[in-house]
Amino acid sequence: MHTRDAEQGLGIENYSGTSDPETDALPILPLTVRSEFVGVSARVDVPVRYDGWLWVAGFRWRR
Repeated sequence: MHTRDAEQGLGIENYSGTSDPETDALPILPLTVRSEFVGVSARVDVPVRYDGWLWVAGFRWRR
């Protein structure tokens, strides 16, 4: 949780708009829980994204 700052890319998932400078100053290790599964051919590499988006343009054929 961080105050939203688009220029620095901070708080992009702070949908509630919470803002607290004291909390922003704390060194917090973000934890990520991945629950997305993609069913594709084993011949296709799918890039891992932690924002939940699936960018088809990033898919690549395995060699």
